[in-house]
Amino acid sequence: MRKKIKWTGKQRDKRQWIFFGCLLLAVLFTAAAGYFCGQGEGGSCFVSGYYTEPQMSARKLSQYMEKQAEKEENPEKRSAGAEETDKIGTEIPQVTGWTRQDQVSFKRQDGMSEQGTLYQTCGSMEVFFPEGLRGGSLPWREDEAGCVVSTALAWKLYGSRDVAGNQILAQDREYCIRGIVDSDRVFLAVQAQEKDPIQNFRLRYQSSAQPVSGAETFLYQMTGNQPEAVYEGVLYAGLARILLLVPVLLLEILALLYVRDKSRSAVQPKVGRAVRAGVTLLFAALLVWEAMQACSFSRDYLPSMWSDLSFYPGLIGEKAERTASLLEQQLCPAEERSLAWLWKTALCCVPAGAGALAAIVSRAGNGRKLKLR
Repeated sequence: MRKKIKWTGKQRDKRQWIFFGCLLLAVLFTAAAGYFCGQGEGGSCFVSGYYTEPQMSARKLSQYMEKQAEKEENPEKRSAGAEETDKIGTEIPQVTGWTRQDQVSFKRQDGMSEQGTLYQTCGSMEVFFPEGLRGGSLPWREDEAGCVVSTALAWKLYGSRDVAGNQILAQDREYCIRGIVDSDRVFLAVQAQEKDPIQNFRLRYQSSAQPVSGAETFLYQMTGNQPEAVYEGVLYAGLARILLLVPVLLLEILALLYVRDKSRSAVQPKVGRAVRAGVTLLFAALLVWEAMQACSFSRDYLPSMWSDLSFYPGLIGEKAERTASLLEQQLCPAEERSLAWLWKTALCCVPAGAGALAAIVSRAGNGRKLKLR
């Protein structure tokens, strides 16, 4: 004979505390993951090419972009280069070239110095610092006397973040601090002079739907060389969305189970069945919409033929190799922060998913009867 014993009041209260604790853990970490994912979403429109050697001077880059702008404005030149446009895509990106120098000494007027990284940029600094400033403004293209400093450099050199307007010396040249960027790395960014070499390039498109293959073709046509490593903003923003989808889906399953359980206590069985069917259909539609939003990549991530089963395994291997080569590079501050947002999203999704799964298991067992022999 099997004896059925119900949970006691203390046992039931304990399971409820476990359930609500796991639910609270899942909700808090899912909210944090959503915040980090949203912060990293701004990098989805950017593509960067990294090279081991300088590719051109700042003057040549400016001349090249001026010619591209003329083609955009002149319909005759644009139609003459139709084949070139098909290769690089319909949109000409906004380009900022840059070069990095480490162990550069930055000095105040009284002689106090601090070592850090010097960035020489050619183009719009809004592309190089897309997340904006903590204070001040960005130097314009012709402003060779202005600079941007990080908050870490401002604190170490001046003991304050409000340093806009101060003078600073770098490589025997005096600059006026125009703006301050929020970063824990010590660096200073200036506009490159015409003869300064440009090594790496950062591209900004209006939409993340622009294929990265078109960006690579654009870089090759501009420099004559393929980049050693490529940063794909749409890839890392998409990975963050997919990671976030896991705890969100588990929480939605928990809500679905709750509604279905409550509908069973309806006065009329037909009403309960209708509610369960409607909620299930709503959950399925929501799941499809969320999956489409999370997996919104460019057409480079779609096979030319759906019967090509080897496409996605090969694509995953290729992206893994590219990410490994990218991590070997000295990234610009914006891309370091973008990858940091992805890492923080992943770290928050682990406890969020575990908490949601534990809440589902706890609710499934809550109120059940123990069966003892």
